[in-house]
Amino acid sequence: MAADALEIDRIAAMACVTPERLGSVNAPAGGGGIDAAHCLRCGRTLSRDDAGAHKKFINRGASLFFCVPCLSGFLGIPEEKLREKIEYFRMSGCTLFL
Repeated sequence: MAADALEIDRIAAMACVTPERLGSVNAPAGGGGIDAAHCLRCGRTLSRDDAGAHKKFINRGASLFFCVPCLSGFLGIPEEKLREKIEYFRMSGCTLFL
């Protein structure tokens, strides 16, 4: 249990997004403009979990999002661990994942 608490603290610290950290973000694949329906980094079509995870770990007021695989890379944690956290928050009643 203590390891999970440390991991959550690490994720929270990483959520402090600076312009320098966002400088590596690319426009979506396909040459189209950036929109809320596609990942900021890879251009993949987003699911509700993608948007919810971005809001939970980066910025609740965000209107542009990373998909879960890109978010896990951005935060430096395994995708599987991020998906476990999404499920944990869903089971806890977090409205971002309903």
